[in-house]
Amino acid sequence: MKGLVFDLFDELRGVEGRKNISKVLFSCLYLKEKKRDIKMLLLKEKKVLIEYIKEEVDMESDELTKRIFINYFNDLEDILNKMQDPSYRTILNKLQNITVDDMVDLTHFMYEMDKNEPYVPSIFINHLLVELAEVKEGNIVLDPSCGQGTILLESTKYQPKKLLGQEPLNEGAAQSTILLREKSNVEVNIYQENCLQDTLEEKVDRVITMHPFGAKYAVKHTEETNQKFVFGLPSKNQADWAYISNAITSLKDSGGKAVVLTTNGALFRGGMDEKIRKSILGFDFLEAVISLPNNVFVPMTGISTAILVFNTNKSDQLKNYVHFIKVDEKKLNITGRRESGLTEEIVDEVIKAYKNKETIEQFSKIVPISEVGTDWSVEQYITTQHYTVDGVDYVVDFEQLDQVNTVCLEDIVTIDRGFNLTQKSESNHGEYNIIKISDITEEGIDYPNLSYVNTSISGIENYVLKPNDLLLSIRGNIHKVVKFDSDKQNIIFNSNLVRVRIKHGYDPEWLLLYLKSPLAQILFTKYSKGTTVKQISMNDLKKMPVPVISIENQISLAASYNQKMNEVRRKMKKLELEKKEIQKMFNQEINTTNVLKEEISISE
Repeated sequence: MKGLVFDLFDELRGVEGRKNISKVLFSCLYLKEKKRDIKMLLLKEKKVLIEYIKEEVDMESDELTKRIFINYFNDLEDILNKMQDPSYRTILNKLQNITVDDMVDLTHFMYEMDKNEPYVPSIFINHLLVELAEVKEGNIVLDPSCGQGTILLESTKYQPKKLLGQEPLNEGAAQSTILLREKSNVEVNIYQENCLQDTLEEKVDRVITMHPFGAKYAVKHTEETNQKFVFGLPSKNQADWAYISNAITSLKDSGGKAVVLTTNGALFRGGMDEKIRKSILGFDFLEAVISLPNNVFVPMTGISTAILVFNTNKSDQLKNYVHFIKVDEKKLNITGRRESGLTEEIVDEVIKAYKNKETIEQFSKIVPISEVGTDWSVEQYITTQHYTVDGVDYVVDFEQLDQVNTVCLEDIVTIDRGFNLTQKSESNHGEYNIIKISDITEEGIDYPNLSYVNTSISGIENYVLKPNDLLLSIRGNIHKVVKFDSDKQNIIFNSNLVRVRIKHGYDPEWLLLYLKSPLAQILFTKYSKGTTVKQISMNDLKKMPVPVISIENQISLAASYNQKMNEVRRKMKKLELEKKEIQKMFNQEINTTNVLKEEISISE
């Protein structure tokens, strides 16, 4: 935050609370919009501000808006009574030159400071969303999750006819109304309500929104919900598609555009979400999918997001096509945790590619709808050729991989999910050990430190491992692969791992080496999806290509590889000893052998 608001907060730091300063600022801005003379307040007692507020709220013509302001200003008198008089006068003085843009900076700052509000959209994200929506003069624009109204504020640049917003929190509803009234001359209606529960009767030309991430909402079959969620009832565990469906059905029948910032998980989750994506695809409403990398929010978060553009009246050029755009993380300009990595240059590049319908290798691609499945992850359609494995950079030609004689992994092995371990399941007196991702090290499985689980759990025998079973991590750290080589018959594996058990025709040692190879590790990276935690779907894992090689060659290759690697390890150990000896000789030369003595571990 910079400028006058920053100066004000800096001046009153340690004297007045941030939220109290914010409330007084918005109170004065409300009066300023009502043409009250703020300068005159400097000459009057603090109670006059409260009187002015009450008078203006009383004259609000819309009862719903009046109720919003009554609730918002309810604690103003208490705040002013506690506020020191010099602080109050300082705020009034600064307010003479504070603009709406300064107040928008203030809302961003307050969001950053609020630990309950981890995702703050940058000005560049707002600009990108509005540009993608292509707001026209005379449009009715809706943000059904408007917060402080910053997206709607951005859209005022294009002279819309009316601005509509829905916001369940009183503070957001009040502040967005104040900001939008002060900034624009158009009709503004902000409703304090939840867009998933309350349906606006008025249909709109544009919906532009960033819905709450991680929200849950259980939708029940009713006549109203069936109209609201015409593409199918969303999952109760993730409300992403409830918000997205609501955005599309809020558009006018004559046609409109909805631009929604959502989580990457909404692009590929199965169940009801997948059915909704399939239904929307059937209507040919999906116009564009734009993936954004981590670190585009303030403060920085590990969440990956995407922008979905829906158009109920697509141009002839894009009918039966979907435009995919991928913003690579390498493009971001990250200078600090509280700065968005998104820049004006990146935004302009995306807007140009979208509006000109450009095809740019590894960045922008227009795909026939017949080739778009229910997985809308941009990585499915725009694949990178550049990967790094163990510090080595590779260029991958996936078309050449298609020419190699391979079989699907599921054709040669059985793949099973692990046991869902809970605190109740763990027991120091259990007869079964369980392998977790953290138990897999560079050297193999850390058998001595495995946890125990209850023996009374039904079906636990289905998770028991046998010698030569392979374990793959499919959630979190997705690159771990290990072979189970214990004779114990009471060891199972947890749900972040999958068991790969060979059916026939393949050597477990060779398959282990293949799954550890750079190619397989690159495929794991390519298959991985997720917002905050990466995971590989069972379907992608089952379809993973495995080269067709005779069992004799597999055994020979694995034996030769291990023999050579053992020789390399032996030489490296010898070189390490020589290195230590050279260092020891140097220490003797400078007479520090009595100062530095090497610690000998018990294992040695």
